[in-house]
Amino acid sequence: MRNKLSATLICLSLALQAKAADTLKLTLSGAIQYALEHNEQIQASQLDITKANYRIKEITASGFPQLNGSADFRDNVKLPVFVFPDPMTGEQKPIKVGTRYQVTGGLQLNQLIFDGSYFVGLKAAKEYKALAIRTHQKNEQDLKVNVAKAYFLALISKENLTLLDENLKTLSQTLTETEAMYKEGFVESLEVERLKLTVSNLQVQKIKLQNAAEITLNLLKTYLGLELDMPLVLEENLEALYAKYLQEGKVLGVGNVNNRLELKILETQKSLYKLDVSKHKVQYYPSIRGFANYQEQFYGSKLTFDPWLNTFLYGVTIQVPIFSSGMKIHQTRQAKITLQQAELNYNYTANMLKMERVKAEKEYNISLSMLEIQKANFELAKKINETTLKKYQEGVGSNLEVVTANQDLKNAQTNYLEAIYEVLTNRLNLIIANGDNVSF
Repeated sequence: MRNKLSATLICLSLALQAKAADTLKLTLSGAIQYALEHNEQIQASQLDITKANYRIKEITASGFPQLNGSADFRDNVKLPVFVFPDPMTGEQKPIKVGTRYQVTGGLQLNQLIFDGSYFVGLKAAKEYKALAIRTHQKNEQDLKVNVAKAYFLALISKENLTLLDENLKTLSQTLTETEAMYKEGFVESLEVERLKLTVSNLQVQKIKLQNAAEITLNLLKTYLGLELDMPLVLEENLEALYAKYLQEGKVLGVGNVNNRLELKILETQKSLYKLDVSKHKVQYYPSIRGFANYQEQFYGSKLTFDPWLNTFLYGVTIQVPIFSSGMKIHQTRQAKITLQQAELNYNYTANMLKMERVKAEKEYNISLSMLEIQKANFELAKKINETTLKKYQEGVGSNLEVVTANQDLKNAQTNYLEAIYEVLTNRLNLIIANGDNVSF
């Protein structure tokens, strides 16, 4: 029996060690880095850059010599018959023409000499790569912000749960003491029932908060590219992050909206639309291509493959657009309108981003002011709660005061944590609005 118990304890210990080893522990900066390496959306946008590189190589290669080989074998089981007049009698006689076997092998070389669309297409491919890179940078920036905000929310849920547990423990102890006092006849049943109701409400709040905390943590895991059943531990707390990342002063610089990735993406799109206009314009230009063709052929009634007859030719092809019934003109006009729309959208977005920057700065400064107020309220609520609890324990206060002070403390800490969250998130929003890089 003792051996079985020892074996069970050993297995349990090993299982707990394995679970601890599998638990992922992350700071905020570690979570950001982990997400950049494992998030599926980031991996997909990185593949867009790789694909753009191959597109550039594809278009570049189309301007180099293209060599194609061909082979053809024919077995004329029944030769074609033609009717010719007999030179002696003048009668029409059928005559089989040709040989049964025909084998042809050849090489064809093509070389682009001049084509305006080739050069425009090569520039467009490079711009497409630039667009893929900027889109990838925007995805990385969005991911950093989303991970940070989800990390902050998860910390709030964690710290609110800790506070709720402390309050629940304090009120449960007070309830036990009050029940004992009721049995001795020192308090009324109303005070016991009021405390029971408060404890019950806190237990309900705890269940709801636990569910919300799990949802928030799962959101963070999704951003990180983790399975939802993967254990995750956050190694920081909200106040420490506030002290670490908050810069001195109320303004993080004047910023420059021209550095915003949104505008850079729109700028690249404008470049692509300009190239689209150029592509339609160069359709009016002639194109020049060179070619060379070498063939060897065998004809015979038997497959002796002797003799081989060869031919060789080379030349230049010039295509000159003459008349397209106005089709190219209308295509060019459509491309120009698309470019004008892109320019209008760019200007509109630039103005909106300027307004967004002003709004972000104001919200950041307001959140700093609100944080100072909420911190003072929290410190005051702690002092009131300690005093009220001490008075109740000394028999000069009521449990109603204890319940009220405890609830005020909970609300004050919740408001204080939310104020820290607002400062941190508004700081992120201002960094982005300034066109600066988000870093942790």
